Parts: sequence; C-alpha cells; structure tokens
Amino acid sequence: MSCFIKYLECVCVCILFLFVAIIHSQTRVNGDVSGTWKKSKTPYIITSDLTVLDGEVLEIEPGVEIIFDGNYGIYVEGVLRAIGEKDDSIRFTGFLDIHGKDFRWKSINFSKDCDTTNVLAYCVITYGSSSFETKWGMGAISCGNSSPIIRNCRISNCSWYGISCEHKATPIIKNNVVSYCYDGISCFESSPLVSGNVVTHNANFGIYCRLYSNPQIENNYVGENLSCGVYCIDFSSPELLNNTINNNYHFGLFCAYSSEPQVTNCIIMENWSSEVFSYDTTSIPTISYCNIWDDDEFLFEGLENVINIYGNLSSNTLFRDSGYHLTKNSACVDAGIGGVTFSDIDGDKRPLGKGTDIGCDEFVQ
Repeated sequence: MSCFIKYLECVCVCILFLFVAIIHSQTRVNGDVSGTWKKSKTPYIITSDLTVLDGEVLEIEPGVEIIFDGNYGIYVEGVLRAIGEKDDSIRFTGFLDIHGKDFRWKSINFSKDCDTTNVLAYCVITYGSSSFETKWGMGAISCGNSSPIIRNCRISNCSWYGISCEHKATPIIKNNVVSYCYDGISCFESSPLVSGNVVTHNANFGIYCRLYSNPQIENNYVGENLSCGVYCIDFSSPELLNNTINNNYHFGLFCAYSSEPQVTNCIIMENWSSEVFSYDTTSIPTISYCNIWDDDEFLFEGLENVINIYGNLSSNTLFRDSGYHLTKNSACVDAGIGGVTFSDIDGDKRPLGKGTDIGCDEFVQ
C-alpha cells in the first residue's frame, strides 16, 4: 500500500512539473510590440490588440504559433516580418472553445506606407477577419494603401476576405492557397499583383475587383468558388494572364458598370451558369487566345455583341488529377500567345514547347 501511495505522489509531482512547464512555455503579449518572437517561447498568447509602431520591427521565427485570446489583431505601422519555412510554418489562429470551434480574431493589418520590407511567408492563417472596424479592414490580412509581400501562405476559414486590398494598396500576393473564406482575394480601389495562387472553395467570389481596381492577375487557379471566379464591378479593369478559371458555381468572369478586363491565355470552362457574363454595354471584356468551353455550349451571357473576342479556342481542356495541370493531349498546349508571362503556377519556365500554353500550367513532359 505504501508503494502505491509513493507511486501516486510521484505521478502528482510529474503532473505538477508538466503543468508548470506548459505555463512557463507560453508568452503572453499585449500592447506595442517589437523585437523577435522566438520558437523556443511559443505559443504567443495575444491578450489585446497589438501595434508595431512606426520605426519599429517585429520579426517572427519559423515554427512560432500565435494564438489570439479574443477578438484582437496586429496593426502594423512599422515593419512585420513573419517568414516561416516550407516545413516549419508560422501559425496565426484563435483559441478553441469548449466545443472545439475556433474563436474569431481580427486581422493582420498593414497600414499606410508599409512597403515590401513587410513580409508574410510560409504562414498558416485561420479563423480571422471578424472585425467591421474601418481601422482593421475585413481581411484576415488587410492592406490599406500599403505594399507588403504575401507569399507561400495558407489562408482559410476566415469570416470575410482571406486577403483584402484597400485604398490604393499594391501588395504582391504570390503562391498562396486561399480557401473557405467569404471572398478569397478582395480589391477595393487597389491594384495588387496576384500571381501563382490557388483560390478555391470560397463562399462567394474567388477574386473580387471593385471601384477602380486594376490588378494584374496571372498564373492563378480560381475554381470551385460558390459564386463567381473573378468578379469585376465599378470601373475595374484587371489584366488576366494565363489563369485557369473553372468549376465555379455561377460565372467564370463577371463584368459590370464600366469594367473592361483584358483576358489573355486563360482557360475559362465548366462554370455552372456561363463562362463570361457582361452585364451592360459599358462593360466590354477583351478575350484573346483563351480556351472558353462548356459541354452545354452556354459560353457567354448578357450582351455578347460587346465582348471583344480574338483567336480563341473552344475545346474540352484535358487536366490531370490536380484540376489545372494539363495533359500532353490538351488543345491548350502551345496554343497561347508568347511574351505574356514567363513562368507558370509551379514556377516552370514558359514556354517549354513550341509555344506558350493556355492556362495557369505549362505542360511538362
């Protein structure tokens, strides 16, 4: 009996030491922040809104986990550099409640004059964008008149936008996966570079361009979003180059109210309502060297006579299992116009064959 009691005492001591170790391994943070957040001190528990002040720098090491203990966010006036690694990402999320559901938090907001020294890379960002406050924007990552680099991140399950660009923002948004948000990437009076991303399974639009937004959208896969793939409204005329836009539940490309996108070397196919919708006579997309196809031949809707069409195909594109990688028998291989983009969604050089391929993928033997 005495041995059993001693055994229980040892177990209790071990549990106590473990509990103390867990408590001490957490780093609780509030207010103004700068310096370096280290993996050895993870997780970082955020207990209030944070600000990186103008002139200050916050560096976050690979492997750090940031957990927001409430509806808080990070407001960047200075420099934020959260650069993870492919196999050791940085995670931003909210606490789990007793039912296993994540609490929402606000956003990572890059304010005016944040430039390309601000970088989010190899970050996993989940359950953000819960705020309606103007200061914070409506994206899990919000860029207000700023130009950070956002690359190789996975952004998902956010209440509103995965990435929001507002008020003349020009960020570089490259090689990210944005999924299960309301809109994937939103541009409001902004013209970012949107390149090499997978934008899929969002509840509304894949890419939303509104109010004089003219982003360059290249080498992206935009598919299986519950409304439109790319939605352009209110004098927005993006340039779409070598994208694959398919299997969205309404339109592939929607244009309204003086929006005139230039569409080159894109695959737009098998979107449920139609491939291209032009809402009014002031919205005139120009579609060149694209593959526009659907098995029910319902390709264009609205005012077909105002859609400028040059040198396009209408063929069932043959994909491999990924949903956007071409097979060697696809009509899109070597069928595009050259000199538009010089690499594909995987970073492969263009062209690899006799000519540039149509869509986000350049076929590799």
